[in-house]
Amino acid sequence: MMPFVIVEKGLRPSFSGWFVGIFGLCFTVGGVVGGKLVVVHGRHRVLVAGSTTIAFMFLPIGAIDVMDSASQIAVILLVARAIQGLTAGAAKVAAEVMLLALTQDDKAR
Repeated sequence: MMPFVIVEKGLRPSFSGWFVGIFGLCFTVGGVVGGKLVVVHGRHRVLVAGSTTIAFMFLPIGAIDVMDSASQIAVILLVARAIQGLTAGAAKVAAEVMLLALTQDDKAR
C-alpha cells in the first residue's frame, strides 16, 4: 500500500526502496545498540520501550495525509521509519534474550 501512497503524494516510485531500506539498515544498528541497552537497562524495559516507540512512530506516518509538501513528506517518512528500525532491532534483541532466559531455566530443571 505504501508505494501507492508515495506516488499519490508526488514522490518518485523509487522512494519506496529508500522507505524499506532505511528500516533494514537501522534495524541492524538497533540490534547492536539494543544488546548494550539490554545489558544496562534490562530486557523488559527495552522490549516495552521499543514496542511503544514503534507504535508511536506510526502517528507521523499517518499524518502525511494532511501534508502537501513532497519534501516534507519524504523527510517525515524516512525519519519515522529509521526510528522504527532502530527500536525494532532493540526490541528483537530483548525478545531473544527473554526467550533464551526461558529456555535456560527449563534445561536447568
